[in-house]
Amino acid sequence: MQLLTSLGRNGIIFDTNILSKFAKVGYLDLLVTTFTVPLYVTPGIKYELKRGLNKGVKYLADALLMIESNQFKILTPNDDDRQYMTTLPGKFKLGELESVPLCYRLSMTFITDDRKVINHCQRNKIGCIPLEHLLALFQHTNLLTSVEVVIMLDKYP
Repeated sequence: MQLLTSLGRNGIIFDTNILSKFAKVGYLDLLVTTFTVPLYVTPGIKYELKRGLNKGVKYLADALLMIESNQFKILTPNDDDRQYMTTLPGKFKLGELESVPLCYRLSMTFITDDRKVINHCQRNKIGCIPLEHLLALFQHTNLLTSVEVVIMLDKYP
């Protein structure tokens, strides 16, 4: 089902935590089949996924396979992006440090569940979709059940 055509018109970058949550429940394909725009990760996000896999989080292998098969393309920061990265809060992880400048420069959308990143993007008018908003939309359109949303948000009753 193709949907969400107005979100991330120039493309979407998925944070490591988003790919991890969708991989955990076996729904990475949902991201690929739902969005009609190019889907990206940064080299830092790929690195974070590999590091998690090396620590024994086996379901991250599915996300890495989708990157290797080019379902999620790798978007590398340029010199201007790297300069922007030096102005970002020190608490941002590598994938977030790379993604925020790319989204700013290329008018793309970043999907994350990191509150400090979401707040920064909102303050600076950078396209950003919080995970809970994406999941609510998926639930509203019957792409996910309420149980699946609870599992992905790690909010067990």
